[in-house]
Order: sequence, then C-alpha cells, then structure tokens
Amino acid sequence: EAPDFYEAHNGLGLVLAQLGKGDEALAEFREAVHYAPDYAEGHANLGTALLESDTTQAIQELQIATKIQPNLGKAHYDLAIAYGKLGEIDKETEELQKAIDADPHSAAAQTNMGSVLINKKSYDEAIIYLRRGVSLDPKLGSAHHELGIALESLGKHDEVSSELALATQLNAEQERKVASHSAINRGDWALEKGDWAGALTEFQNAVSLDPSRANAHEGLAESLLSQGNIDEAIAQFRQALQLRANYYEAEYLLGRALYKKQDWQEAVARFQNAVRLRPLSAEAYNDLGLALAAKGDNNEAVLAFRKALKIDPQFLVAQDNLKAILKHTHEVQNP
Repeated sequence: EAPDFYEAHNGLGLVLAQLGKGDEALAEFREAVHYAPDYAEGHANLGTALLESDTTQAIQELQIATKIQPNLGKAHYDLAIAYGKLGEIDKETEELQKAIDADPHSAAAQTNMGSVLINKKSYDEAIIYLRRGVSLDPKLGSAHHELGIALESLGKHDEVSSELALATQLNAEQERKVASHSAINRGDWALEKGDWAGALTEFQNAVSLDPSRANAHEGLAESLLSQGNIDEAIAQFRQALQLRANYYEAEYLLGRALYKKQDWQEAVARFQNAVRLRPLSAEAYNDLGLALAAKGDNNEAVLAFRKALKIDPQFLVAQDNLKAILKHTHEVQNP
C-alpha cells in the first residue's frame, strides 16, 4: 500500500464508527496501526473503539498513543473513561488531569473531573471544574446536571433547580441532535448504495429531529430529486442554502433540479454559483454549458464546455456536448 494509506484506513474507520459499524471500524483502525505503528492518532482511535468491548486492550492502545504523543488530550481522556469503568478512581483522576493539561478548553474533561470529585465528596473543588465545563460549553447538559448535584450536596438549593431543569432540557436537545446526525450518516450511506427510498426515510427523520441542519435538508432534497419529486427537492435545496451559505452541493444540485424544470435562467445562476465555489469542478462547468445552451447563450456555453475540458480533458460527456453545440452553431450560421 502507499505510505499514506494508514491515514485513509484511519479516516474510513472514523466514518464507519459514526455509522455504527463498530467491527468494521475496528478493522480499519487495526490496519492503520499495522502500517504505521507509531501513529498515535490511530492507536487512540483503536483504543476508543475498544472501550465498549475490551477495556483492558483499550487501555493498552491508549497508553501506546500517549507514549508516542504525550500531549494527546483525547487519548488521556479516554484512558480516564477506561479506568473509571474499572473503578480505578486515582488513575482516572490522573488521566483526566493530563487531559485537561493537554487541552484546558475541553468541557468534557472538566465536567468528568467534576463528577469524579463529587464521588470523592470534594464538592467545593468539583464545583470549580463543573463551572469551567459550563463556561466552556453552556449547552453541555451533563455539566449542568453534575453542577446541580454538587450544589445540592452543599445545600445551595437556590441554584439547584435551575441547573437540573436546564440539564434536562439540554440533554433532550442533544439526544435529538445526535439522533439526527446518525440519521444523516445512514442517509448518506443509503445514497451511496442507490437506496433512494431508504435515504428518503433517513433524511426525513433527520430533518424532523433537527431542522437546523443544512446537510439534512440537502440530503432530503437529493433523495427527493432521485425519485423525481422535483418541486419538493427544490424547496429543500433552498432551505439548505438558507441555513448554510456557499454550500456547493446544494447550489449544484439545485441547478440540476431547475434544469429539469426547464428554468434555464435560475439554473444558470445556480451553476455559476457552483463553479465559483468549486472552480475545478468539470461536472459543474459542463452542466453550466448545458443550461447556457438551453437558454440560447451558445457562445457562453462553448466557453463553459471548454473550461470543463481544460479541467478534465478526458471528460467524454463534455467533449460530446462541445461538438454538438459547435455543429449546431455552424449550421445556424451557415444554413
């Protein structure tokens, strides 16, 4: 394999882990560290992936990662999680402190340190860490919950109810966001396989769980477009672009949807946005040429097709389109 393939294995492992394909992710992380034994990130990800199934082996991998890269905060954090599962509180505390030293802005590490200190009944010290966690990430429900517990233990009842109520609200929101993210990943996977119906179901669920995600609307639009629901797809592409400006995929696919609707004017505008955002997209230039030709701007269409071929000289579709429009232009000029 190429020398940098270990990074590809690691990246694929991360994607598979997000999709809930734990065994396949483990295999990819193992490949990564096989080809690059000194790859700290790979050992850390392998250790994280092993946390649920084999805590002892997870600790071994995470220790390798921290030996290679002592300031790798996430490896220290996951080591703390592993030691916590084994009930080794002192080691858990030690690794959490190392995680905080490596990354003082980790709200999760600050919060977990607060939780450990609550278990040790060091409530005043716990509150210090938990307030840091809340400050770093005000939407971290677990930080508000643990802070409420610590405050209650010290009899500070006036603050307890507000912290616990906020924790309940934030945890519910976070669960929806996580579920939406998972649905998007499953939807993307379904699109890759050509399972349009499955993708549609996943993206509809993602949008329902978290309407603020632009990529959920874009994925839903792509699924609708694949099934021929052009008007609904256009509405979802527009929603995605309202939520995220300069979104190449949404601009480009909205252009294609508008082309299918024979709205040449706006299709041209969307494809122009697409090539502005991604100047090396031969596909976008080719489709811009088609829209320009349909609109009657033959000279501009020729330029677009030539631009596509400059980027990708082997692009057969663009070659055929250029030949066709040149022939058409010649015939019009020489009837």
